[in-house]
Amino acid sequence: MTAEIQIHNLFKKYPNGTEALKGLSLKIHKGQFFTLLGPNGAGKSTLAAEFARRGHDIISDDVVAIDGHVRTMPGIGRIKLWKKSLDHFEIQTETLSRIRKGEDKFSLKFTPTDYESPLPVRWIFVLEPDESLVPSIEPLHGSNGLSALLE
Repeated sequence: MTAEIQIHNLFKKYPNGTEALKGLSLKIHKGQFFTLLGPNGAGKSTLAAEFARRGHDIISDDVVAIDGHVRTMPGIGRIKLWKKSLDHFEIQTETLSRIRKGEDKFSLKFTPTDYESPLPVRWIFVLEPDESLVPSIEPLHGSNGLSALLE
């Protein structure tokens, strides 16, 4: 099966030194879906915007509804991005709505992929800010995996 998305060691660092993505590697086949979880600033929305920019299906950003069978449905068609991310994508903010008055975070609309039935989630990735220079993917087992989903 040929991979639809292949990413190897994707990095994104802003001019002020803030790292949004560090060393992400993925291979996703057509018809497979994954979910990104993590704290504010981990790079979830920046990564979603990059996938959308490259023409890949985005199911949802911000809130992901997962049912008891680990399936998801399309959500609201918006990605919330800080101005520095929008600048990186060369998107002007004049026509975008601010998330909160006085904050440099904006709502970027996109058309979520329209699926009529729930979609199986193949992977759940938890993005965490990491100061090390060695990117890694660590499997979460048992209660550690459950804790990550509930945070």
